[in-house]
Amino acid sequence: MSSQIRLTGYKNAIAEKGIALNPDYIVEGDYELDSGYAAMAQLMSLEQKPTALFSTGEEMTRGIMKYCYEHQIRCPEDISIISYDSVNSCRGLYPQVTTLDFPISDMAHEAVLLLNAQLKAQSSEQGQLSVSPRIQEGNSVINRA
Repeated sequence: MSSQIRLTGYKNAIAEKGIALNPDYIVEGDYELDSGYAAMAQLMSLEQKPTALFSTGEEMTRGIMKYCYEHQIRCPEDISIISYDSVNSCRGLYPQVTTLDFPISDMAHEAVLLLNAQLKAQSSEQGQLSVSPRIQEGNSVINRA
């Protein structure tokens, strides 16, 4: 479920910027280091290699960075990398990876407020949380415009 939401967000974001979707650039993984490594290998085997990528998890990002290191791919000079929800793990990488972070404490606070409102109303209706992400800038992105 969460991976489909992330993919939809990616597709919407590039469509808003008028960028054509290249389905070869969408590589599935299982959120583990080895799948990040394998995904990066698959992307780097393409004739037209991407210049930027968005990883959906911290362990996958570590695998991507490992692949880059082992194959002398420089970040951000050769490829820009942004990782989803990986603030703590990405602080220890070089370069420090830019992340899109959903703060757990904010999410927990909103969930408690929603639950409290449901209890007061004695409602079993599902509510919806809306927490805005924060960009934690690292050194893994370069402006290629």
